[in-house]
Amino acid sequence: MGGRNQARGGNAHRSGLYADYFADQLDEVLRRFAPVDGIFVDMCRSQPSLSRRAVDGMRREGLDPADAEHRARYADLVAQRYMARYSAMVEKALPPDAAQGVWFNGRPKTRLPQERPFVRHVESLGAYRRAGGAVLLVGPGLLRNGTEYLVHDPFPLVDVPVAVRVAAVPRSVRLQPAGRELPWEHDGEYVHVRVTAADGHAMVVIEHDLPDGPSGTGS
Repeated sequence: MGGRNQARGGNAHRSGLYADYFADQLDEVLRRFAPVDGIFVDMCRSQPSLSRRAVDGMRREGLDPADAEHRARYADLVAQRYMARYSAMVEKALPPDAAQGVWFNGRPKTRLPQERPFVRHVESLGAYRRAGGAVLLVGPGLLRNGTEYLVHDPFPLVDVPVAVRVAAVPRSVRLQPAGRELPWEHDGEYVHVRVTAADGHAMVVIEHDLPDGPSGTGS
């Protein structure tokens, strides 16, 4: 497939009837289009609830529905259970050389240590500017006034592969704001680098000559 399938499910992918309903939809997509190059599942925040089903579920887990901390714990448990379920479904529909699988959008990056078994890759907010090419790697963010990113939940990036489509051979590739030169490869169409940043706030800046003359620098 040319692009990834995007599955939206309202406000949450909860346990019970809705989880089964969504799983049926996911199964249909996977059967029709396998092998898929990835599935994007949106709106996956943990949402505490006092619905009858949630209250019954908490009691089965030995949790107290009247306790806010227990409600939050149960919401995380529900999310991780459907993530495990959907991830197992997607894994069966991936090609043998797949680098990415399913991404559960809306999950805090700070929970990656616990939720790493459910995902093959990490998606982050990105931006590319033609003048030299800049890739912005940050945590979940909000766009203010079309220009300013408000970033929260910083998370470590460890050996993350980044590919930027740049026809020209770069003159330099640096990680900013650290100013560190990065080893890179150019295959004639993409510049390939691997990024490690402790707090998840980093920008890959690629300097290269523009096709129509002067050199460009991403910022």
